Amino acid sequence: MSVLLALGAAALFALGAVLQQRAVIDEVADGADSRLTWRLIRRPFWIAGLLADMIGAVGQAVALGIGKLLVVQPLLASYVVFALPLGVVLTGQKVGLRAVLAATAVAAGLSGFLLLSKPGGGARDAPLLDWLAASAVIVVVISGLMWFAQKLDPAPKAALRGAAAGCAFALGAALIKEVVTVLQSEGVAAMLADWHFYAAAFVASATIALNQLALKAGVLAPAVTASVMLNSVASVALGVLIFNEQLQASSGSVIGSFASLLLMVGGVLVLAIEEHGSPGDEPEIAETA
Repeated sequence: MSVLLALGAAALFALGAVLQQRAVIDEVADGADSRLTWRLIRRPFWIAGLLADMIGAVGQAVALGIGKLLVVQPLLASYVVFALPLGVVLTGQKVGLRAVLAATAVAAGLSGFLLLSKPGGGARDAPLLDWLAASAVIVVVISGLMWFAQKLDPAPKAALRGAAAGCAFALGAALIKEVVTVLQSEGVAAMLADWHFYAAAFVASATIALNQLALKAGVLAPAVTASVMLNSVASVALGVLIFNEQLQASSGSVIGSFASLLLMVGGVLVLAIEEHGSPGDEPEIAETA
């Protein structure tokens, strides 16, 4: 059941991302100013995308509550497969067959690697100090990615901003898993009194802002792929460090796990060199949307 919920959430997140990008690329103003989100609130496509994200988040939360972080989050890599065709239909972007096949390879390879590795174990929660340490590392990584992205061309800018959003997604998922656990075991009052709930809300708002900036670069594939990759990788790290989940690859699954990993890396490399649409700066992309 957690697998089906995760796949459904991935499809909704992909729809939300494409709808929000449709709204974002209609904005001609460049730069990461604080007014961007307020302008987007007035656009129907952005609202529809936000609603899709919210429904997807509910499905993800339920999946995290009954499944493992190491399984649920990597399955969200199928987001790539859903997002690229939707980008063609809803935003008119040109995504070639190679990009679609490469995105499929990323999703299948990453999911296959983790599923064949047979994730096991897991604790209910971690000490506050562990949460603070993990959060500090993620904040430093996000800050570095956003700083390096400032002067880059649209495609690499989208990739780095997407990677930053992916890191935030992973931290938010880990917090949501604990929030759902508290809700299931102790009820609404205990959940509202627990610090994880408010931390998850804060991280969710930061993730939305980072995701808008990634989509604003105007090139869908690098943003989506980088976000999925970092989300999955960071979730694996948080699952091991925070919840003590373990990757327990048996001898019989080693070959399949290694092949899946190579498939994933190959897909990322193809997407990295693939050209998506015509080159140009962000205002030009917005005007031709």
